[in-house]
Amino acid sequence: MNLADALQLRHRNIHLIGQQNKGWTLDELILVPSDPVLAASFKQRYLESLNAEVAFEPFIGADVDVVAVFEKKRITAQGYFFNTDIHNLAGEMAVETE
Repeated sequence: MNLADALQLRHRNIHLIGQQNKGWTLDELILVPSDPVLAASFKQRYLESLNAEVAFEPFIGADVDVVAVFEKKRITAQGYFFNTDIHNLAGEMAVETE
């Protein structure tokens, strides 16, 4: 989706931050390039900085997905990066897609 639509989707679902799903706390909703090659590059930048906005800067203009990040503290503590596209949560959390 384009950046404007992704920002709206993220804004409509900001209420999910802090909620639990299967025992995991949703800590952040981030924008990730849809293209798998760009997404891999973004994720590397994100894991290095833990700052989604900084990591996304080179990808402005790319199609994007909204991704939920769970238990962000585990990235540095245990090297574990649990994330999923927000649409995958629609049946489990109160995701507002429209």
